Amino acid sequence: MRYAVRTTWLFAALFAGTAGAQTPPPEPPATSEIVVTGRVALTRDEARTFTNSISVPIDRQLARLGVTACPRAIGFPPAIAAEIEARIRAVASAIELPVGKADCRGNIAIIGVDDGAGLVRALEKTQSPLVYGLPSALLGRLRTMQAPARAWSLVELQNEDGIPGLTPIGAWWANLEVRRASYLAPPTQQAIQFSVVVLEWPALPGKTTTQIADYVAMRTFARTRPASGTGKVGTILSLFEPDATPPPSMTATDLAYLRALYARSAPQYARQQVREIAASLEKASQ
Repeated sequence: MRYAVRTTWLFAALFAGTAGAQTPPPEPPATSEIVVTGRVALTRDEARTFTNSISVPIDRQLARLGVTACPRAIGFPPAIAAEIEARIRAVASAIELPVGKADCRGNIAIIGVDDGAGLVRALEKTQSPLVYGLPSALLGRLRTMQAPARAWSLVELQNEDGIPGLTPIGAWWANLEVRRASYLAPPTQQAIQFSVVVLEWPALPGKTTTQIADYVAMRTFARTRPASGTGKVGTILSLFEPDATPPPSMTATDLAYLRALYARSAPQYARQQVREIAASLEKASQ
């Protein structure tokens, strides 16, 4: 199969820095300003409904990126790949995420293919690190889903200081040292280490690089799901949804969601995160 051959250079291109890319990625932008669209006034209930509708908790927490953002667009013309990566970097800077230098090792993979299900099957067959550790149920959904966009993240459990557990030699378990215990806040956090978004080429005509990059940012800087965007709150997460009219870029609500998610450094439970995000969305919409 064609994909069986591609998976080797795909992994190499992501982790080899500029050596594996056709053109060097741009440096992080000098400003954190980013133009968004679709500002609408929200009530607290509307903001909470939106937050719950797009958020995908893991072990009662909303995961956040735990590494320096380094996007790599694979399978696109060099100029298009550079534009997508630059926009993702701009979004990262806008929400005050650290951004890797030009030669950083990729941890946000944007892969353009003709058959997303075929790529997932090839990655699974070759035991690619891009799918290592994913639950079998999730892999099954990625193989069989009828959608032009697939996204997944590899998430690591860390303690409150961002330190992962240590696995003794030959053991299948890990020791995770925590320094506090509280009923109000968890002693651990879910840190995204690597994210993949697979986009099928037939669905891309008519989409701008800004729309594609903003969609990827919303799917990789947080664990989110696609949304119809047909209600009061528009969202770039509707980009590949049938019969949706997606915005020209991420909306003010999208950007406010990401900013609120990263506003606090201390670990929280999902219910606390949702409550605070909703309050931030309501305030930002006024």
